[in-house]
Amino acid sequence: MSPQFKYRTSSILFVVTLLLLVFGLFSIYNASTASSFRTFGHPFHYLRQQLTWSLVGVLAFLLTIKVNLKLLEKLAPFVFLISLIFLVLVLIPGVSPEILGARRWLPLFGFSLQPSELAKLGLVLYLPIFLKKQHSITGFGLIIGTVLVLTMLQPDLGTTIILSVISISLYYHSGASLKILTPLLIVATLAAMLLITISPYRRARVATFMDPTRDPLGISYHVNQVLMTLGSGGLTGVGIGKGKQKYDYLPEATTDSIFAITAEETGFVGAVILLTALLTLILLLFKVARETSPVYPKLIVAGVASWITAQVFLNVSAMIALVPLTGIPLPLISYGGSSLVTTLIALGVTINVAKQNE
Repeated sequence: MSPQFKYRTSSILFVVTLLLLVFGLFSIYNASTASSFRTFGHPFHYLRQQLTWSLVGVLAFLLTIKVNLKLLEKLAPFVFLISLIFLVLVLIPGVSPEILGARRWLPLFGFSLQPSELAKLGLVLYLPIFLKKQHSITGFGLIIGTVLVLTMLQPDLGTTIILSVISISLYYHSGASLKILTPLLIVATLAAMLLITISPYRRARVATFMDPTRDPLGISYHVNQVLMTLGSGGLTGVGIGKGKQKYDYLPEATTDSIFAITAEETGFVGAVILLTALLTLILLLFKVARETSPVYPKLIVAGVASWITAQVFLNVSAMIALVPLTGIPLPLISYGGSSLVTTLIALGVTINVAKQNE
């Protein structure tokens, strides 16, 4: 592969990331004006919040593009340890507010931090250090088991699935035997089934997925509104800014369901363009992982690639009713500071690795 093409890989990654970020800001503003005006008296609240996090994220993004990877490897255990501490703190009553039966947000300096998002980054940075030295299934199980249990206790099944995908992907890319990976996949599947079984809310979500006509004004309302939103867009959409579903009909219009708003206003064509941009990002990530020789950076990029892939797949699949709704955000597009900043940091590290390959 020529140096020029490798240079283009990092450059294209940089441009695609920023284009998706800008599109996300526009989408959040477009989807949030009504709810922002109703709640805060002006249409810009959610845009301002996301802009603030975008500035923080872009600064971190640019920093991680330049940071020495050896320094990053030294800092990784501390990032992972902090993420574990935050995952514990979020479970303590009085420290973290309970919202819709879950404790997922940690108040910090006037903002709300989502520790499970930091856990994704911590796992991607730290687990490769362990796997570079050994493939002990006991040690591996202890590391990921701690993170997964703390995340399940929130409870947050969607993020638990993402963390599982990241972990298994890293183990696979580290050269582990398929004989070990197979039991891991079985255990992960059984754990997900158990989580669904013991949670009445999750069981209802699955029942809704199997039969969207069940309880149309209750548990099925969200998925029905999503399908209605997608269907109303047609081939070219109703026009940017002219969608109706964002006016308090579609739940989570700025977060989980933002893809549906895009499809309503820009139609099948706009949805395909957005998915093409996301697919381009994913393919570039796997390309960088494939072309990287040193073990630590190679595993980091493989982890980031599996992270972004899993989130895009789960979010979009839930929107088109291929899987139950999981509450997973669309990377760089959905509203949410913790998700945005950690994603930008992860992509910054990936571009750093791509530039090192050049």
